[in-house]
Amino acid sequence: MKKRFIHIALVVLLFAIAAGCKKKLADLYNDPDQTTQPAVEKFFTEMLDNDRVRPSYWNVRTFLVMHTGIYTQSASYLNNTSAYQQNPSYTQDYWNDFYRPGANGGGVMAHFRSIEAAYNAAKSETAKKGNECFLQAAKVVMLDQASQMVDLWGDIPFIEAGSISSTGEIVMAKFDGARDVYNLILDGLKTASDYFAFAQLSPGTQASFSRQDILLAGNHEQWRRYANSLRLRLLMRISFYDEARAK
Repeated sequence: MKKRFIHIALVVLLFAIAAGCKKKLADLYNDPDQTTQPAVEKFFTEMLDNDRVRPSYWNVRTFLVMHTGIYTQSASYLNNTSAYQQNPSYTQDYWNDFYRPGANGGGVMAHFRSIEAAYNAAKSETAKKGNECFLQAAKVVMLDQASQMVDLWGDIPFIEAGSISSTGEIVMAKFDGARDVYNLILDGLKTASDYFAFAQLSPGTQASFSRQDILLAGNHEQWRRYANSLRLRLLMRISFYDEARAK
């Protein structure tokens, strides 16, 4: 009987030691994939590391060349009876990749809503101010992709899109008119451009922005040019349709 208690005590002791070692290892070697604290800057980098945002063979080969490249005659192709026939699988992938994360790092809208949610959840105005550069830069990227969606499909879900990432609620987002979405995009780009024209970040925030920004390395002037070049392109596009707005 005494030996049995000794054996049980030894087993309990071994489990306690193993649990203690595991906790110590977890404390020493943090796994960023298991974090429970959302970080705006990490969401931002993930948003940029996206096959639809950065140049990638997959996007060029399956969508840009096979669809828009042929329609605009900016890519060589065989002039046969199916030249202008869309590939429904690839076009569906492009649509999905704007709204939800996928195998190729898609989900620009979902990532942007996550950034918005983390920004709004900041506990102090100082924290919000430090995260605003990421929010405004992410907005430029998202609006760039949204404008391409409008050019391709016309009316798209926009205002209510991505609610599950921002509020945790599943909402069947309504389709917003192409003209309304374009106006929201133009206003959003103007806001972002004005922000980067005058933004003054603390040394720590600027270092973080430069490190996490794998697109423009945290350069405010280049982000401003990015936003303004998009605005100019979109305004020129609507100039024959809404001349007053284009001015």
